[in-house]
Amino acid sequence: MIEQDADAETVLVVDDDHNVRTVMASVLGRRGYRILEATDGTHALEVVAQHAAPVHLIVSDVNMPGMDGWLLLERLRGWYPGIRFLMVSGDEQAASTMSGHAETPTAFLAKPFSAQQLSDAVRELLDRPRFGRIPQ
Repeated sequence: MIEQDADAETVLVVDDDHNVRTVMASVLGRRGYRILEATDGTHALEVVAQHAAPVHLIVSDVNMPGMDGWLLLERLRGWYPGIRFLMVSGDEQAASTMSGHAETPTAFLAKPFSAQQLSDAVRELLDRPRFGRIPQ
């Protein structure tokens, strides 16, 4: 079990591929983040709604059955303006759809990526100034 600081930032990892989700969660958990996991966009909404503390960042696959990552971003942005998103995808075209989401601190990471690339992208996004407010 990884010991986590009580003040650790919370990251929700959303991916329909169990293995990918587990690896991302493990990498980020070892870096000291408090990790939540969801299997798809709908499940992610449930996890965020049931989690009492703020979720600081969402790491989400773009292409998932049902609710994709972009729709998840739109829904959560409505609940929590300024919430940060790291979108990940093996689809090279997915990054080009980010332009419509400029008002949310969002970044894109192409799969496959290394543990270091994931960690660096998460830290960079969390360190960006906030737009709007994230519930405290």
